[in-house]
Amino acid sequence: TDFSSAADIHFSPDGNFVYASNRGHESIVIFRLDQTGQDGSLSLVAHEPTKGVCPRNFALSPQGDVMVVANQDSHSLEVFTVDQKNGALSHRSSCEVRSPVWVAFN
Repeated sequence: TDFSSAADIHFSPDGNFVYASNRGHESIVIFRLDQTGQDGSLSLVAHEPTKGVCPRNFALSPQGDVMVVANQDSHSLEVFTVDQKNGALSHRSSCEVRSPVWVAFN
């Protein structure tokens, strides 16, 4: 797509990964944070499709093993398993919800 903009950004609970939602590209981008050096540089791990349109918001579980993505324009919540060793996401399930814009874990 020609248009893409970030909507939300989160660090994994262990601080090893950074996740950001991309509206337009309809993905979650995953970066590994280099904590061995002093520059905190990022390296690209992957772009994971969000299985919907306009990923407005997402949340990581406190344990960091589950991510829920709110796809506003396709009216869905998408649940992903997070591989905590490499940061990768695997789609688990979907739920239809009218125009979700925010999700959180308690």
